[in-house]
Amino acid sequence: MKRLLALILALGLIAVPVTLNAQQKTFKAVCDRSSGIVKIVATEDRSPEMIPLKGGFPFYQVAEKWVKENYPDGKCDPDAEIKKNQAATDAVSRQKGIPDQMPAKQNNKTDLNEFFNTPPGQAPAPVQAQLFKFRNTSLLMGLLFSNLGKVYGTDPPMIPGFSIGLEQLFGSALYGGTGIHMIALTGKIDGSTGINSLYTIRIPLFAGYRKVNGSRYWGVDLGLAANAMLRPVTTESDLGGEIAADRSFNTITRVRTGTEHSAFEFGIDVWLNDLLLTESGFQMTVLSVGYRYSF
Repeated sequence: MKRLLALILALGLIAVPVTLNAQQKTFKAVCDRSSGIVKIVATEDRSPEMIPLKGGFPFYQVAEKWVKENYPDGKCDPDAEIKKNQAATDAVSRQKGIPDQMPAKQNNKTDLNEFFNTPPGQAPAPVQAQLFKFRNTSLLMGLLFSNLGKVYGTDPPMIPGFSIGLEQLFGSALYGGTGIHMIALTGKIDGSTGINSLYTIRIPLFAGYRKVNGSRYWGVDLGLAANAMLRPVTTESDLGGEIAADRSFNTITRVRTGTEHSAFEFGIDVWLNDLLLTESGFQMTVLSVGYRYSF
């Protein structure tokens, strides 16, 4: 009986450390890619949205203390952390590519776990350093304010309108672009002569620069546009005796701000030639306030 009790006790002493070791949970500090906030998660959490900062903490409190010391405000820059991890991976790759010409005592091999601060024998979380991809197709809508009223003697001379268009960009931070716009100048311009809403179609050609800083985005465009003949929207309306040019050209200046997905836009268009053949020297100017959705 004593031998049986001794055997049970010995097995218990062996099983307890094994069980504790199997159940021991470690933690790591990560940078949340979507929110830019430092978080503490279980080591086995391999979410691609979590960028590893330091791992191998035996207790949550230890990890929490490290975060307070190294990230006091609890915030992180996902792009910067990805670059750090990528640099560490590149350094390891270079180390592995150099022949071992040093004595054994001086051979300090780089352990991948040291860069990612994970326990030995445990693979670090994969680094997903993806290049930023700009959205180059966009739909835009805007309100227009033109000085076409000068031709018809309206007071004030401003005639409002709206525009809608589709544009395609080519490039990244520096880019070129083109598209198609429909421009309408709306409202009764001169009821006595039957002039109501007018419209034209134009093809823009422009170049620009854009920059994304975190979630913020801004951009600027400069270019030219070719416009089709200005026409009445309905057959019951006309140009009040004016004769529209077959085509016209104008400059484009636009600035926008918001996010790379959704931005507000402000612009000014100045005509370079006569919009109306019967109004020689009249250069129409259009101010615009719009919204751009990029996808």
